[in-house]
Amino acid sequence: MKKKEELKQPNPYQTDKLAKIPSWIKILLLKYWAAAAAFFFFGNANPLVNPDSAGAPVQYYIWISFGLSLLLEYIVKNIVRLMRNSRDNTYKQYIINRKGVLSLFLHIFYSFIIMFPIYGTLYFLAYHHLVVNLFALPEVPAIEPITAGFVFIFYDAIAVLIKNAIINAYKKHKFNKEEKIAQRIINSSNETTKENEVNEG
Repeated sequence: MKKKEELKQPNPYQTDKLAKIPSWIKILLLKYWAAAAAFFFFGNANPLVNPDSAGAPVQYYIWISFGLSLLLEYIVKNIVRLMRNSRDNTYKQYIINRKGVLSLFLHIFYSFIIMFPIYGTLYFLAYHHLVVNLFALPEVPAIEPITAGFVFIFYDAIAVLIKNAIINAYKKHKFNKEEKIAQRIINSSNETTKENEVNEG
């Protein structure tokens, strides 16, 4: 009986099934969830917005952008940071990797900026009846969480690619600059050595 019980006990050194899932898939799902949750809780289920008013679209835009920034800052970013290790730099898959108040302000700024194309795309899709009608508001059909999650992932991926391209270009420029300085020092040293050899000869 003891042997059977020992066999049933989980092995603490065994790899977890969730650990086998690539980090970029986990982060993608987190981002999708954050966008969908922001649209649902700060849009569809927001009692502070009157969908019948003329300013409803602007109010939804402000509330959803603010809610998205909070979810990205306090949930998604922290999980991305926890998953980072020496073999997997998850920072490359996320847009903002700062700490403190600066990180919050950057997320707010980013959310308000990225909501422009998201909002425009959702209105375009709603106009052509291409949004999922499961949670869409009758008064403002562009406020639809399921579709919004996919649209956010699309534009966020573009933003991350641009960020990584800028960082790589800066690192390459910095490396080339340091390499040129090092080469100048080596050349100067070689010239000094040759002059000394000539003088000694």
